Amino acid sequence: MMAATKIGERQGQELYKEMQKRGWDVKESAVMAITANELDTARRRTTGSMDALKAAGFPEKQIYQVPTKSNDIPGAFDAANSMLVQHPEVKHWLIVGMNDSTVLGGVRATEGQGFKAADIIG
Repeated sequence: MMAATKIGERQGQELYKEMQKRGWDVKESAVMAITANELDTARRRTTGSMDALKAAGFPEKQIYQVPTKSNDIPGAFDAANSMLVQHPEVKHWLIVGMNDSTVLGGVRATEGQGFKAADIIG
């Protein structure tokens, strides 16, 4: 079984590769890390993702963390919406979370704010 940090690192590496493949301008892109730092596994997974993105060259100042009240789609959806209104300048989002539900909640929030699938990687 793969450790949470390693899973997170792999997630971050794959997100960065996909961003490059799509030709996104890093200046117009940001990372939304939907966090649950009170849970050790969740913290290690999201930290692993953020560390891998930074190691690949993604600017740390464009990595935003937002805590979720629950690790499900509705909790992540609410957390992501609060992040999206704070950063209207971002055109492309990379979304990381502790599980599929938190990432999906973030993706649903971006869709609700008018982002197209081509501008989201999660």
